[in-house]
Amino acid sequence: MSEIEVRAAGQDDLAIVLNITHRGTPWGIVENVVVTGAARRRGVARALFVEIERIARATGCHKVGLLSGNARVEAHSFYRSVGYEPVCEGFKLYLDR
Repeated sequence: MSEIEVRAAGQDDLAIVLNITHRGTPWGIVENVVVTGAARRRGVARALFVEIERIARATGCHKVGLLSGNARVEAHSFYRSVGYEPVCEGFKLYLDR
């Protein structure tokens, strides 16, 4: 039997959040989008976001959101290119510090 090596090129987390507003339709939140250096600018992140949207639509989500650090200008440009709009200011409280 031959050995097969598999390496991940990218990953993300999509959480589906149950909701009492918007007629009870859920929404999605994206976190931890990472693409390896060797895989950047090869369509990996775009493919991840196509799948995020597919899953969100299939589960009846009315929106998908994400938070991104203010300094991540290149990432923000990418998010805009896949249809995301900067519509609010985000806040976080880290509980592990």
